[in-house]
Amino acid sequence: MRALLLVTGLALFAGCGSTATSQSRIPGDELAMAEKAKAALVELVRSDRNLFIGNPDPDILAGLRLENYGDHEFGLGRFIINVEKRRYQATIGLEGPEPYHYYGSFEVHSDGRWHALRPELQRFHRMGP
Repeated sequence: MRALLLVTGLALFAGCGSTATSQSRIPGDELAMAEKAKAALVELVRSDRNLFIGNPDPDILAGLRLENYGDHEFGLGRFIINVEKRRYQATIGLEGPEPYHYYGSFEVHSDGRWHALRPELQRFHRMGP
């Protein structure tokens, strides 16, 4: 009976808290990887302000909070980072006549540092009136 109460109590405690996804519920290793990927992506943007259409501000990007999308993916503004695949992507300008889709990858060094590689770019042209 004591074991049943303990298990029930643990189950109730685990269920407490906000239903919104928070960073505190992301596995620690995955959150740490996402933060390293974010820093690497911010550094890439900082190193070449004209690399992405619209010239995103690296300081604003650095101040954004990572959003946990689940399945190893995190959102950072228009960027989606997949820490398991060590990839990132961003689609910019969907509202306009020429959307841009960027996709790139990260190198992870033996000391644990992440480095964002320059992205590939696909440009699309909308057909219309």
